[in-house]
Amino acid sequence: MRKNNLHTNQILYIIGAGNYSIVHQVGGRHLLMSHTLKWYQGKYPDFIRINKGALINPTYVVSWQKTSRLLASLTMQNGQQLVIARRRMLNVLEQVEQTLFLVGKQVNGLGNNA
Repeated sequence: MRKNNLHTNQILYIIGAGNYSIVHQVGGRHLLMSHTLKWYQGKYPDFIRINKGALINPTYVVSWQKTSRLLASLTMQNGQQLVIARRRMLNVLEQVEQTLFLVGKQVNGLGNNA
């Protein structure tokens, strides 16, 4: 069995698949890992849980779109759009904005009235 060492700067986002997770990396690589999203959430505290099935690395967020009062999504660096759970929307957008402010990155959509 091959051990994959994951570095936070290589992970775009992680999608849950039951007791497994699919780790989406920079460069288009995908890894099926035998850990749950909850495990990754504890291991990578700077990542943000945007819904029941997804955990993102906020440094790779390019923009966000609010399509209705209760629906918003994030666009990741690879072009993938991920839906934000309505109950997490304000908290997620604040966390993304705060993280990107700290690294000095401007994101389309952030700073607007959410």
